[in-house]
Amino acid sequence: MGRAVYRMLVQSGVSAYSGGVVAFSLDASRVAAGTLSGDSVVFGDGARTDIFRTAGVTAPRAVVIAYAFEARRLDATQRLRGALPPGTPILVRAGDDRFQKELVEAGATDVVTETTETVLRFGGAKMDESRAVSLGSAGSSTALWGRYSSN
Repeated sequence: MGRAVYRMLVQSGVSAYSGGVVAFSLDASRVAAGTLSGDSVVFGDGARTDIFRTAGVTAPRAVVIAYAFEARRLDATQRLRGALPPGTPILVRAGDDRFQKELVEAGATDVVTETTETVLRFGGAKMDESRAVSLGSAGSSTALWGRYSSN
């Protein structure tokens, strides 16, 4: 999911080279592949603020946490909420609604469940016609995902 979010942000006009988007991964092959394709990818644990600073990220406009495991996402949310400037949005992927409350209590600004992700992917077939995503609500998920461009 992290790669998909990265691509959506870059496609929406956020420049990776101006420091607008930085991805972190502990998978060396993903870092190498991303770097070779021109992406801004840093090897390291994105939940460690010292890695953030080393990568030049001091006051992010937002953070997306998309680890594969719930426990890892919860830990990252707690650590980053305590270390980031107040008010920094933290958007977290959740497997399902059962973990949403726990992630919000840990400091997530918004939680995107895999159900929401699935709806958006299936809805992507209609995006070529409308160029916009509407979830029928005014939540911050809508704002994040609504910037998707299929160009």
